Amino acid sequence: MDFDALDLDAITHVFFTGAGLSAESGLPTFRGVGGLWRNYPAQQLADIRFWRQNAALVHEFYDMRRETLANVAPNAAHRAIAALGTRALNLTQNVDNLLEQAGCPNVIHLHGRLWQMHCTSCGHRWDFGLGPWRAEDCCPACGAREAVKPGVVMFNETAPEYAKLSVLSRLKPHHTFAVIGTSGAVIDVNALARACTAGRKVLNNAEASDYVEEDLFDEVYYAPTTEVITQVIGPAAAG
Repeated sequence: MDFDALDLDAITHVFFTGAGLSAESGLPTFRGVGGLWRNYPAQQLADIRFWRQNAALVHEFYDMRRETLANVAPNAAHRAIAALGTRALNLTQNVDNLLEQAGCPNVIHLHGRLWQMHCTSCGHRWDFGLGPWRAEDCCPACGAREAVKPGVVMFNETAPEYAKLSVLSRLKPHHTFAVIGTSGAVIDVNALARACTAGRKVLNNAEASDYVEEDLFDEVYYAPTTEVITQVIGPAAAG
């Protein structure tokens, strides 16, 4: 999508989503109980410093995540958001493509894309697909191999797409800002809610989080998103 050409007046809903949105499709969140892979915490495996020392192991972890993504489908919440079409802007922390699979046209991946690779040698990014990283794979632009990492933003890396969160300060009374499925542990949801100028602010998480102040929202739903997505979207979804 061309973010700079986005017509905010034509947008009715801005979604800020996290792993909870895709969990009901069967994608693991890697947080809390069971958030380990081969006895490594996911946060360690998703750290750029760990990748520099253990690239093969990190690639194996992301191979597994791509394989999992290849075997799941969008859930009812993804589809309900997609039904808004170009009236919805999706700012997602998720690296999966379930919003796109559901048909959402306006998706900004704040933390990159699981189906891409990034060459840290020449800067090239490309669509790799959902298969495993093989011994013969390399950067198609410069031929590097060891410099290639998964196309996601890792811990201790910069996240250029964060700059687009400033759109929240340009919203108007007709906008709904909906936070879905995020604990607020990575991106400060409270700061986003305070900066947001939308006329309606909605929070939907499976449970309360110590990182999120529910008083900053007009409506709060602690329930699976597929069960409350109609309330989260609200009456403006019609038409």
